[in-house]
Order: sequence, then C-alpha cells, then structure tokens
Amino acid sequence: MAGTTTHRGKPMTIHVFDSSGEAYDHSQWRDDITDGDFLFVPAENVAGWLEKAWPVAATDDEGEFHTIHITARHMFEQQIADVREAFARYMGEDWAWDLNALYDNKLWQPAGL
Repeated sequence: MAGTTTHRGKPMTIHVFDSSGEAYDHSQWRDDITDGDFLFVPAENVAGWLEKAWPVAATDDEGEFHTIHITARHMFEQQIADVREAFARYMGEDWAWDLNALYDNKLWQPAGL
C-alpha cells in the first residue's frame, strides 16, 4: 500500500509492507519508490526511508534495513525525526482518520503488487 500526504508542510510518500525484507526488495526495483520515500513495516515495528538506493531504518528496530553509523547520525537527525513522527501517527489512532480522508480524496491507492 502506498499513499501521499504531507508532513511539516511538504509532500511525502509512504509505502507500507508486510516485512522489512519485502520492503527492501521492492525498494530496489519498483519505479514508484523513490529517494526520500518513507517505508513502514508495522508488523516488525520498523520504519525508515529510501536513501538513494538503500532502505535506512529510523526506528530502533531495523529489520532488513540498513542503519546509519553513529558518527553520521547528525547528518540525518531531521529525516529520522520526520520518519519516527510519521510512523507514530500511522501506528496511532489518528492515522485511521487520515487514511480515510486520503481514500476519500483519492490520494491513497494500493501499491498494485
């Protein structure tokens, strides 16, 4: 499942997967998953983003995603915070209302797997 919404006033695309392995694999060949897109795996409590060609974990749980070395984390602090905040919203009660609104506005569509 994929959808586009806004976060802090800028558009973002979220892709939701059943496993981090699936997310990793799909990020390598699907044209609709692009640099900066958010990748969510609720079943594994994993969230991250696509950094160039690599899915990178923003959550403590990493699954199959890459991690940012501690010496480089300062360069990605805002991205990590943005992904974590969006994932918390997704996992929380409020996301259901947002998702319904996106469906209503035809902004949220199945990934077509």
